[in-house]
Amino acid sequence: MEPPATEAVDGPDRPRLVLFRWLRPGLPPFISQHLDEHVRCLRHHFDVVVIGEDCDYGEVCERHRPDLAVFESGVYAGPRRITGTSSCPDVPKIGFCNADAYCATRSVFLSDMERWGVETFFTLAVAMPEYTPEIADRLFLWPNFVDPGVYRDYGQAKNIPILFTGSQAPHYPWRSRIHGIVAPRFPCLTTPHAGWFDDSAAGNMIQGSGYARLLNAAMIAPTCGTIARDLIRKHFEIPASRTCLVTERTASVEAAGFVDMENAVFADQGDVVDKLQFLFSHPDELRRITDAGFKLAHSRHTMAQRDQMLQWLRLHRAARPGQRIVQTGPFEPLRLIDAAGGRGNTPPLSGGLDRALLREGERLLDRGRLQDAETMFLRCLNYHFMPEPVLGLTRRHLHGGDPREAIRWVTRSIERGLVHHQAQDPDPVEWAYFVRALICAGRLDAAAERAQQFPRLRHLELERIRWALSVLRGDAGRAPAPPEQSAGRPSVHALPRLDARRWLADLDSMLRACGRAELADSLAAGVPARRPASGADALADAVTALANRRRGLDAVPLVPDLPHVRLRRRLGRSRRARRDRADAGSPRGAIRQLAQREDLHSALLLRASASSWSTRALLDGLSSNPNSPEIVWVDEATPILRAGRSRHPGRRVPWRGMFAEDDPGCAVRFDLVAVGAGGGSPRVEERGALQAARFLVLTGINSAPMHLVHASLIEDEGYALVTHHPSRDNGCSVFRRLLG
Repeated sequence: MEPPATEAVDGPDRPRLVLFRWLRPGLPPFISQHLDEHVRCLRHHFDVVVIGEDCDYGEVCERHRPDLAVFESGVYAGPRRITGTSSCPDVPKIGFCNADAYCATRSVFLSDMERWGVETFFTLAVAMPEYTPEIADRLFLWPNFVDPGVYRDYGQAKNIPILFTGSQAPHYPWRSRIHGIVAPRFPCLTTPHAGWFDDSAAGNMIQGSGYARLLNAAMIAPTCGTIARDLIRKHFEIPASRTCLVTERTASVEAAGFVDMENAVFADQGDVVDKLQFLFSHPDELRRITDAGFKLAHSRHTMAQRDQMLQWLRLHRAARPGQRIVQTGPFEPLRLIDAAGGRGNTPPLSGGLDRALLREGERLLDRGRLQDAETMFLRCLNYHFMPEPVLGLTRRHLHGGDPREAIRWVTRSIERGLVHHQAQDPDPVEWAYFVRALICAGRLDAAAERAQQFPRLRHLELERIRWALSVLRGDAGRAPAPPEQSAGRPSVHALPRLDARRWLADLDSMLRACGRAELADSLAAGVPARRPASGADALADAVTALANRRRGLDAVPLVPDLPHVRLRRRLGRSRRARRDRADAGSPRGAIRQLAQREDLHSALLLRASASSWSTRALLDGLSSNPNSPEIVWVDEATPILRAGRSRHPGRRVPWRGMFAEDDPGCAVRFDLVAVGAGGGSPRVEERGALQAARFLVLTGINSAPMHLVHASLIEDEGYALVTHHPSRDNGCSVFRRLLG
């Protein structure tokens, strides 16, 4: 028997909540549905008024008399303007961060909250406290949920064995890997995903009750919690539709009450095939697990159970002096404790894949292994754009003596917040490193201009670099030493904590690496940096300006000219969207996505040409793979006159270097092997590499002998054909070796 649809309950004692929400235009219908679900959930517990236009806070409070004001910001925020937020201090305010834990809009959210005077925050992302440690003690979880009137048992015939829904972008690595393993072995239905922001591209995506009925028609549906190993809607939508949830074992999933082989199935690439075979051969067990998951979702994870904001309001009213509100788990009730003692908020640690890469990058950077640190930060960015690896790359290039590259990296993150998401000010740590990079480039006047561009922006890192700049410029009234502490805006960046002495040593190291020993000496002595003689000022300024323009140091498009920057970004996004749409479903797109999304650590190119269609797609995907796979070329077949040959990634080795002399069949193992069209039949020495690879890319299959290799793989039950193009590169095909 299916549970009834949950409706809001009216009553005279329901507190009134005003939700300030400004949405960007053109959002797809399924995103609008998610946003509407948030409002309907709040209406279970509050009388809700939504404000979505420019307004004065005092006038809104006077008109609606709210008991609680909620300010939403994050990834879907559009143009927003509200005045007078310092009025009506008796109305408690909380901020709602609607974004993934790793999303760059975390800094936009913090900027908005600082401007609006909000100091208590809620979020849907269970992993968010780990990603924003500076606000973790005042960040509460309002986890995802389902509307039981939509996600329920419709009695659909279970005619879809396995259903894959949602994105398989790089930041869903578990889902992509499992799909690659499962799809060749079991009957599957995979639905397309057209993104989260473009109504014209994503308008045809299935949503609402149609999506719930599709889920209900499936026996099994896998999903994951992104690179953050978080808890997303699908974790609840799937079991609530009476479908068996297959997912990755994470702390967040276990905190929600899911238990392996009881009410869900935990799997990884090593055991997913065995577990699915067991479920299909034991339908009673599959039905038992499915029913238990259905019961869990409808008893603990519907709108009715998401009253955390109401709990907070009641505790806020009841709190005595010296007490504070804490949340000991994402699904535990909020409670009051003495502020002087007791543990604060204790969410489960997500163990995000990107966080592990960041920690390793920081460790390598601290040890001076700059190139290895850069690899870790780039691997992190290949999953998704995030501010933390961008700042890591900024610091890496300053330590490596390249302020131009450091400026290029840090301004990418700053512009994303200021221009694309229309934040009023940047992240303070990023701005401090922008100023630091300008100093390392010798541009003290430009650094001084930027240091004062946001005078109300405060953070210890920013105050310290402002102090260093005042010393170098000889400004009066400077402090005798860099500050040891400073109250200010929270940042998304959790840098190593350095005392003033170690902070100065770090800056000194960067200045000297960038060829600014005179600035480092001046700072160490506490005296202003020497300026050119007055007669040479004009000539020196002209020469410096010309040199900076040639080196790209003046290319810092941070306010003004914002409309032009927005236009460039829109054009860039549209070009990428057109390319992705053209590639969608094509063999070229399949090769590129396979190389980008699969868990690859090494690739061998045998007699491949960098000018060929398939190799270009392969290299494009490998360059964006989060693992930064090693690329090895044997007998490269690129025409010798091809421009830029030396820039092709990877290392070139003779074929003998890849195989053991005493056992020619013993080859170094590679995850992927691509065989070029120009060679003959694979040598005996190369067959071991082919047989060991998980993926094979063959070109020239329209001619012997590669046609024979292609035909043998078609007949081999141990391989599945991924894609095939009959004419490109004289015929091209891609195979996946099946596991187990």
